Amino acid sequence: MSSTLRILTCALLLVACGDAPSDPDDAGRDGGTTDPMDADTPPEDGGPGDAGDPDGCIDVTVSNWRLDNMDDVSIRYRARIAPELSDQPWDLYLDFQRYDTEYVGTFPLGEGQDENFGSCARCVVAFYGSMLDRGYFASEGTLELREDPFTQKLDATLTGARLIEVTIEADPTGALVSTPVPGGACLDLEVTTVDQNFPSPGWTCANEQFNDGETCHCGCGAFDPDCGDRCSDFPPDPSCDPTPLPVEGCGPDGVCTFEGECSARCDHPGRTVACESGVCIFSAEGDRCGVPTEERVDTAAVGETCTPGNFMCGVDGESFAMGVCDDLDDWRCKPVCYADADCTVPGEFCYTLFTGDRGFCRPPPPSEG
Repeated sequence: MSSTLRILTCALLLVACGDAPSDPDDAGRDGGTTDPMDADTPPEDGGPGDAGDPDGCIDVTVSNWRLDNMDDVSIRYRARIAPELSDQPWDLYLDFQRYDTEYVGTFPLGEGQDENFGSCARCVVAFYGSMLDRGYFASEGTLELREDPFTQKLDATLTGARLIEVTIEADPTGALVSTPVPGGACLDLEVTTVDQNFPSPGWTCANEQFNDGETCHCGCGAFDPDCGDRCSDFPPDPSCDPTPLPVEGCGPDGVCTFEGECSARCDHPGRTVACESGVCIFSAEGDRCGVPTEERVDTAAVGETCTPGNFMCGVDGESFAMGVCDDLDDWRCKPVCYADADCTVPGEFCYTLFTGDRGFCRPPPPSEG
């Protein structure tokens, strides 16, 4: 991961560290709400001190797990540490960053890629409030992951986890580095197991139906991961069965969108099934009917300029969107193509999208030329 991405992750953590849900019933249901116990003032100098443990480390437990943050390159879970440290509320984070590595199995803490906060793919770390330059980072123990944590399901066990006090600073290259504090404090976390799914904000169906691995639940107020691609690309799993799961809440002629709503199906490449209302578009979810204002369908005809940020264009008289807005060519509406042979301008190729069976003609971007 680049230093820029790690710094961005830390910036997100800086924002998120002040917004834990104070109600245990909220665990796993949102991305964080204001916690009146959170504060931005640092604990007393010297760390939490000796709690009477023979080895000088403080024995702690955690509770009230919740989904703390999620984006396209990371997912982070959070739990409150007990007892408070120096009378201040601290939180434990399981922070997963997307690398080309494994996320199911048993992983030693404090070794290899996970030896430092600046490079960890499976990070076990504790912070107080928004104080990000000092915390506790796992130096030993194991983390067992029985499910892919990026699916918003955390089925994990921490065993023998010891977190040592560290400072976190940028090195001369800008990359973040965690450095143990000489003579610093440490935390011993008792064996901790969590087996919980964490629905996205807005989920209205039963909690256990979210990402149950059996059915795509549509119309539940938020997207069910069971409705998406079943096989991860990070890294590819050749043993994964890509067959879509049965869909509930959306009829056989419908498509469940990433907004968790049922949309009518159409036939975009064959143009044999039009939409009774809306415009036929193609998307990662399949060919479906969408409301132009909600699906970023521009009014520009092929060859004209789209409003920046819109996706499809060139809507014909039968309400099929037959163009794509090219952000690399001043948002010009380019005709949909199905193969390189459809591109008439020398040097252009068919840049395919989603399923890979269609896209739009464009020259190679500068980085590929």
